[in-house]
Amino acid sequence: MVVAPLVVSRGAADQAGLDARGRAANVHLSMHCPTPLLGRLARRHREAYVVVCDDVVTTGATAREAQRALQAVGLSPVAIAVVAATRRRSTDR
Repeated sequence: MVVAPLVVSRGAADQAGLDARGRAANVHLSMHCPTPLLGRLARRHREAYVVVCDDVVTTGATAREAQRALQAVGLSPVAIAVVAATRRRSTDR
């Protein structure tokens, strides 16, 4: 088993109050793989099972950014594991 963190390469603003589009724009290109370890893993093990772990999912923007950063080095996550999820608010009012 290999555990390697993604690193936030630039600070994202506080996500509170942002809608899904705003959250996606806020975290876009904010993560990267800091070591060559994940790239080597991708080259050596085409069938690697990668799980992204996060504390809370709201709109999925952070998880999607983690997926993008992993795919940039050749790894595709098979799952996203979270501790909690927020309830989606209806915009039909």
